[in-house]
Amino acid sequence: MLNIYGRTTSSNVQAFMCMVAELGIDFIRHDVGGEFGGNREP
Repeated sequence: MLNIYGRTTSSNVQAFMCMVAELGIDFIRHDVGGEFGGNREP
């Protein structure tokens, strides 16, 4: 299972999620960055 960290409003995250979906790889997306915070923590 692939973990993707990022916001759905990010064009980079959207492109990556499209690629992963087309390849048929299972993934879980976690809201990180922007209003969600969490990108300054280890």
